[in-house]
Amino acid sequence: MPVATTKMLEFMQELKKVVTVGVVGGSDLVKISEQLGITVFNDYDYVFAEKVLVAYKGGNLIGTQSFKSYLGEDKLKEFINFTLHYIADLDIPIKRRMFIEFRNGMLNVCPIGRNCSQEERDEFEDKVHNIRSKIVFVLRERINNLGRHAQAGLVDEGRGYIKLLLECGMRPTIQHYGCMVDSFGKAGLVGEAYEVLVQCRLRRTW
Repeated sequence: MPVATTKMLEFMQELKKVVTVGVVGGSDLVKISEQLGITVFNDYDYVFAEKVLVAYKGGNLIGTQSFKSYLGEDKLKEFINFTLHYIADLDIPIKRRMFIEFRNGMLNVCPIGRNCSQEERDEFEDKVHNIRSKIVFVLRERINNLGRHAQAGLVDEGRGYIKLLLECGMRPTIQHYGCMVDSFGKAGLVGEAYEVLVQCRLRRTW
């Protein structure tokens, strides 16, 4: 696993003297600490793990989403079973272990297994067989069928997303709204995206 260089870490500390600095990572806190150091909470104002689904400010947990509580144990088990069967039938050069890593906010699916070495990762040339793009398509269809994009849940999630930004003293930008509208749009809920933005009592610019 690649780690931050001393030069990069020193630069981030200099940057922190001028602006508020936050770290955003797809990994859990353990792996983020391995990459940025065990003092990551002291080194940065905010730490957002698991693709911003677990948020810390000054070392204190300020927000989290649980994939299990959101989807439900039965649907989660059904999805995991389907995924493992799908991976088992894939004809790929190597397979190791830990094909699914369970986290609070997400499931990390790896067709060759997360316990493979960095060299094995490099050898697995996915661009040739497009394994990832195919599995993303299949799993997206499957999880949509499980009702992941339920209207009420998505609307509440959108409200919570904006609320968390404001509570952290962060001013939402067009990129934040764009991500939310994109997520709503894929679920066919563009009208609901407008509803959330209006309820946030933010001044419109259109």
